[in-house]
Amino acid sequence: MPCALTCCFQPGEDAHNDEGPAVDEDAIAGLVRQTMTLDLSELMEPSVPKQRQRQPLASSVDFVAGPVDKPALLEAFDSEIELVEAQAQAQSRAMAVAHDEDVSAWASAIARWMEQRDNAEAISLVQLQQELRIPMVEVWLGLLLSDKHSFLLEQRSEFYTLEGVWVKILSFCC
Repeated sequence: MPCALTCCFQPGEDAHNDEGPAVDEDAIAGLVRQTMTLDLSELMEPSVPKQRQRQPLASSVDFVAGPVDKPALLEAFDSEIELVEAQAQAQSRAMAVAHDEDVSAWASAIARWMEQRDNAEAISLVQLQQELRIPMVEVWLGLLLSDKHSFLLEQRSEFYTLEGVWVKILSFCC
């Protein structure tokens, strides 16, 4: 038996339509189901509430609280206060060092040393630090944050190794 849909459109008419053939919805209304509802409640078993078991009360042996000797408590507080004061002093010293940074002076020292050399070639970062006799962090900050001097940093070997970083001064100003 031929399909009832073939009579609703002309073959080849919508052959190249991406949305498919135009079909009269009234003609196929009895063939297509839009929604469906199933009542499965008769097939389900009623749920049985689970009985919770009560936990026994803890005995007094499980508790940590108890009387504390007053001198022992004061000693514990004193040691805690000493620890907090030591941390505050360390933080204060760290902040004092941070505020003493002089990036311009470090950059100028690097530039002066590099210009006094007879050789204008690049120098290894490690060798530069050893020649200047200043901490590596000061060399790095002087090179990276200088506002008066231009330095060229080259990576000549493995990444993340200080030995592979080479420095060359590009310009000297003021």
